[in-house]
Amino acid sequence: MNTRQLFVLLLVVSTVTFLDAQTRRTGSTREDQKPAPSSSSRGEERAPAPPSQSQPPRPVHPTPPPQPVNPTPPPRPVNPVPPAPAPVYPAPPPVDPSPGGGVLFDGSPVTVVVETFPVAVPHESVPRWPVVGTELVDRLTDAGNSGYSFEDGEVVPFNDGDADLYSEANLLRVADDCDIQDLGPAKNVKEDLRVAKNGWEISKGVEVQTGHQYAVWLWNGDCVRIFVQEVLDDGVVFDWMPGRSIERTALKGPLFGR
Repeated sequence: MNTRQLFVLLLVVSTVTFLDAQTRRTGSTREDQKPAPSSSSRGEERAPAPPSQSQPPRPVHPTPPPQPVNPTPPPRPVNPVPPAPAPVYPAPPPVDPSPGGGVLFDGSPVTVVVETFPVAVPHESVPRWPVVGTELVDRLTDAGNSGYSFEDGEVVPFNDGDADLYSEANLLRVADDCDIQDLGPAKNVKEDLRVAKNGWEISKGVEVQTGHQYAVWLWNGDCVRIFVQEVLDDGVVFDWMPGRSIERTALKGPLFGR
């Protein structure tokens, strides 16, 4: 290498060194004049964030089980009301045992007067006698309801052993051990008519007439009085009541005592 080439090489190296120093100086001055970077400036790149350390995952808590629903508590037992205490009655005062003595009060006899009040007893609303509205049917129409027993006070068949009287073809007939006679017109069964000595019917039957009274002599000596209310096409309606026992042949004797 000759001297000229060496000189050129030194010149080039000096120039490069100078330019590099100028460049560094200019760059530091520009950096000092730059404003502070703003987060709101657009187009500027942000410094990369430091690498964050990986955090562990949050624990996943299991869903809590549903709370049990408490059933409705049973009603409280109601204590029954205790029964009222039995009344305590004072002991009766002592009684003087001596004749004529009364209740002793503080050792002294006291006379006790007990007042009584009469109690009204209701009378029978329906008197037993007379028996009214007894109906018999003609035995040719209804044999089972054609007879009557005065002893039992009920309707029986005409051929019943207890039948004393029965209805037959507009007639009132009696059993073989009884008798009957017509006492004539009357106001009611309570009117006091008299029997006739020879008024008993030998045929054991009399014609039924409305408003007439009849006497029936029974087998045991009793006498019954009948008052006919109504004569029907196939029967009769009458009232009756008993009387005292009489002799069948009593002359002008009252059938009922007063």
